[in-house]
Amino acid sequence: MSRCVVDELRGTIADGDLFTTKNVDEGNCAWAEILQCNYRLVFCGGGDGTAMHAMNQISCSHNRPALGILPLGTGNGWAVEMQMPPRAQAVAL
Repeated sequence: MSRCVVDELRGTIADGDLFTTKNVDEGNCAWAEILQCNYRLVFCGGGDGTAMHAMNQISCSHNRPALGILPLGTGNGWAVEMQMPPRAQAVAL
């Protein structure tokens, strides 16, 4: 996720509720914490790999928050196939 997007989100989301990661190991640690917090809704921004990782983490958990995907990857093949709105519309939500 770009620094610009993270900066925008920091102005809206409380510090303890915004997780950013750079690799799978960081993602696993973040998801462990996210699922322990029992959020009812989680948004995930990234590409196809990030979206799949999020869905896999949620599907393996007893706590299954609703998941919103912000398609911020390069190709976003999965998001296109799911007929998700274009990037600008998704970020504006």
